[in-house]
Amino acid sequence: MLKMQIKYFNYRFLRLNISMNPCLSEPHNDLSGFGERFKKNIMKARRTEDLKTCLDSLKQDVYGQQILQGARQTDSMKLSVRHFLVQHNYIIEDAEGNIDPVQSIFEIQLDANGNPSASQPVSDGAWLAFLQSHCLFDPRINAKKLEFAFSTSLNANFSNPLHNPYARGILLSWNGDKPSEQNGVTINITGRSLSIGADERVRINLKQEGSSLVRFSKWDTNPLAMRFWNLESVMSNVIAAINGKAPTVLSGDTYRPSTPQFHERSPANDRWVLTIRGDMGGGVNAKLLNQLDKITDMEITFDVTYFTPAYRREKGTDGEQQM
Repeated sequence: MLKMQIKYFNYRFLRLNISMNPCLSEPHNDLSGFGERFKKNIMKARRTEDLKTCLDSLKQDVYGQQILQGARQTDSMKLSVRHFLVQHNYIIEDAEGNIDPVQSIFEIQLDANGNPSASQPVSDGAWLAFLQSHCLFDPRINAKKLEFAFSTSLNANFSNPLHNPYARGILLSWNGDKPSEQNGVTINITGRSLSIGADERVRINLKQEGSSLVRFSKWDTNPLAMRFWNLESVMSNVIAAINGKAPTVLSGDTYRPSTPQFHERSPANDRWVLTIRGDMGGGVNAKLLNQLDKITDMEITFDVTYFTPAYRREKGTDGEQQM
């Protein structure tokens, strides 16, 4: 367990090392006194409490550097399960937020007669087929369960919400259950005429169990500048929003709209598992699983923090050089 914690702290140190030195092309080349001191303290640690003391000290030093640097950014990156992960659709919405079937472009699917079609009704049918194929009765819980795995990446696809060519060190950020704040990972289920009440809670288990990657240099400078990490898997208990409206947080409820469990982990991971169990939620989950034909999408929003390169003026030149 101690080895796993040391590995996780080394992962966090790498990311923080990047943030303090935005002009570095290789983070491990920075062996300043600060970095050496932190590494020595990590290696001397023999108890979990020692590691926590090291981490707390590191945070204070790094936060001070971040204030001086002024390059820390936050963002919310929304990923559509239907239109990006399951299908590859280019969606244009009207003023009311509905899909414009004329301007939108849908991936070609086979219709009921086996003919290729790029129409919205055929796309709707393919989405429903995906949900139905992943919603099966589980005898271990004596109920239906919707479960599917997916992956996220930093690949330079124009529709990939996690791809930012100017960012590095992208990590999930949680700052409490506050609207318009950093909430880690949140889930919104959209649908037509879903009979889920405003105070009813759809409870979702979201697990990160694959390999993560963090970019330590700008994509347009070095597309391959990434570090891969195999961290201990972690699961969050999420209350989903329905059509953008999340229920209030109940005191003592282990399920919440936000996910502190993913704080400072990478949103780019090659295996996430999303599960909605029909035996949970006091009947609300089961009610949702009986309305698969009314679900139009599942939106996963990653609230992240990252760093952008600093600019400095080179001596002997008239222009600014980006590092």
